[in-house]
Amino acid sequence: DCPSGLNCDSGALDPLALPADLTVTFAGPKRGHFIFPGAAACGELVVADIAIPPDLEAVTGVSVRVMTRDDARDLLPERPLAGHKGTFGTALIAAGSYRYWGAPVLAAKAAYRTGAGLVALAVPEAIRATIAGQLPEATYPVVPDRHFLGHDSAAVLLKTQASALLIGPGMDNAAEFMTALWLEKESLPPLVVDADGLNMLSQMSGWPELLPPNTILTPHPGEMARLTAVPLAALKEMDRVALVREKAQTWGHVVLLKGAYTVVGSPDGRVTIIPFANPALAVGGSGDVLSGVIVGLLAQGLEPYSAACLGAYLHAAAADLYPAQSGLLMSELANLLPDVMGRLRSA
Repeated sequence: DCPSGLNCDSGALDPLALPADLTVTFAGPKRGHFIFPGAAACGELVVADIAIPPDLEAVTGVSVRVMTRDDARDLLPERPLAGHKGTFGTALIAAGSYRYWGAPVLAAKAAYRTGAGLVALAVPEAIRATIAGQLPEATYPVVPDRHFLGHDSAAVLLKTQASALLIGPGMDNAAEFMTALWLEKESLPPLVVDADGLNMLSQMSGWPELLPPNTILTPHPGEMARLTAVPLAALKEMDRVALVREKAQTWGHVVLLKGAYTVVGSPDGRVTIIPFANPALAVGGSGDVLSGVIVGLLAQGLEPYSAACLGAYLHAAAADLYPAQSGLLMSELANLLPDVMGRLRSA
């Protein structure tokens, strides 16, 4: 059930191994199917039913699962016919700086495309008018800071009603803003921290305790290296599943480690692998769209671990609708999200 020469536990691949077009495995996928270099030799992966009872201890005791289309469909937020914008929640996004204008737009657009009823974009005053012209559907809390979000902007956000909050995309240097928020962490709605938010966290002593419990952290490997104080080269050699599980449990937060076969970990020890590896996503703005999808799902009432798993699945599945492995703009990716969700609901 693995190509000859592939270690199904480690993903190690014999140099003489022949890559497969189709791999058929039994009972469930194996770890090595999602670890490179072996993952690149599997081709299409099919799980065959050979009547292994699902209630066997060896099966039920596995705490790592691979997310399926059925799992994603079951997690989709309900869309009642009598719903209104309040039904589907408000996603508040604190993002952007004088140097980074695009990230807030991508995140907000993704939150709307995922179904949030309202998106509020808190961006510095210098870029607010330009961004509002690109996304007139959003609202724009009037934060007083001109080039970077600061202490006074945090005070405005703490008074803004929201169902979920995203901090980080394109924020640049806003440590003062984040410090002011953490002082009032009990007042914050369900939270996602991404991008520059993660980089600033890594510079704060005892940062996991500064955050509300069960915050969603969405690092790429470089950001994960900074959060863990592990050199990037060493981190890339680590078992991604073991690393995510350990840090989610130690930190008390949901950890989503981005990359080919994204891994999501919960503080309770659950781990989910997202079964997509698509180089079309290896482009600027990809993480901004992902964080926007997740905060949009949080705003609609999903609990953090489910929002992170479903968000990563929708993000990758949308890219799979694109017919090539390069050239996909992340604004285009956001526009593919309703198609993916519609296909899941009709499946």
